[in-house]
Amino acid sequence: MATAYVAFDGHWVDDTAPYLFKTTDYGASWTDASGDLPRETPGSSIHTVVEDPRSPNLLFVGTEFGVYVTLDGGSSWDRFMNDLPPVAVHDLVIHPRDFDLVAGTHGRSIWIADDITPLQQLSDAVLGSDVHLFENRVGTKWLNFSKGRIQSYFKFRGDNPPRGAPINFYLRSEPHDSVRIEIEDPITGRARTLYTPGHAGINRVRWNMEFLPNEHEVEQHRAFLTQVHETITRAIQDTRRTDLLEQMQKDLLAVQRFPNLYNNADYSDSDDSRGLLLDHLGHISTRLAEAQSVRQFYSIREQLLAFSQIVDDQAFFGFYGEELSTIDAPAGHYRVILTVDGQSYTGTVSVREDPIKQTSAGG
Repeated sequence: MATAYVAFDGHWVDDTAPYLFKTTDYGASWTDASGDLPRETPGSSIHTVVEDPRSPNLLFVGTEFGVYVTLDGGSSWDRFMNDLPPVAVHDLVIHPRDFDLVAGTHGRSIWIADDITPLQQLSDAVLGSDVHLFENRVGTKWLNFSKGRIQSYFKFRGDNPPRGAPINFYLRSEPHDSVRIEIEDPITGRARTLYTPGHAGINRVRWNMEFLPNEHEVEQHRAFLTQVHETITRAIQDTRRTDLLEQMQKDLLAVQRFPNLYNNADYSDSDDSRGLLLDHLGHISTRLAEAQSVRQFYSIREQLLAFSQIVDDQAFFGFYGEELSTIDAPAGHYRVILTVDGQSYTGTVSVREDPIKQTSAGG
């Protein structure tokens, strides 16, 4: 390996300009790699430099006032802050497995830019294309662990990276419409569609590694809840227990009607408990007929659960069935279809189990 870099810091003689040089012949000759790094007072004295292990022209420098990046070996530089305050960066490391950029700062502890793999792939050919779908880092289905009660020192720790499988793409210009991203399972045929505004440059969308129920499953669940609704309605109509109806009116409608669900809906006279409850069931029926999302079906099922008193012991023997829920994507590879202004581009996204789970399963 004949390449090396050297940075000089002259702030002790009131020279805060950036000095960075590169050799590719074991030091026999050196070229200036500082490019267009800012030189105005107070300048950007360089403390550290790191070359990407995959893309030799991708360099990062830590300066007195933050991080800069170049894609062309040092001819042109851009600020690379990603919410990092303008603080001195004294060390930079690119994680050899995950390709996160880790910065050691003076005053702001450790700062991490997650997943720089799109920058590693940002070649002249990519920059010259209208749209490019990058190879994406594998998404991990991290397990949840509880460490008990919150300790005071927890306040001084940083956030973990967002969960989900990243889907990265490049746009040369702003799209006219929202960007559509379809994730397809080639084995089960399940699909998930995401939308994002899209902007010129590198874009990142995170898929939560879940598929939505298909149309058949949605309609099957709707039909089941419709039967539950009809059984409850008949029970309200037929019961002679006016005391129970009055109690349900007080307890149930106070929670479901007024906060935000049906506060503008029409109801019978407040002295008619049976009528009020039947009116309420009518409003739930309307919502059930219109429901499309998992969240909407969950809300309706919860509302019907509140009528469990009227169906007695039936409520404890599967009367309400299972919740309609999302489906976890198993470990594997999935097809990605990116559609920008009517043009489609294909790629893949991969999912893996938490390594701890894999180790445990293996004995």
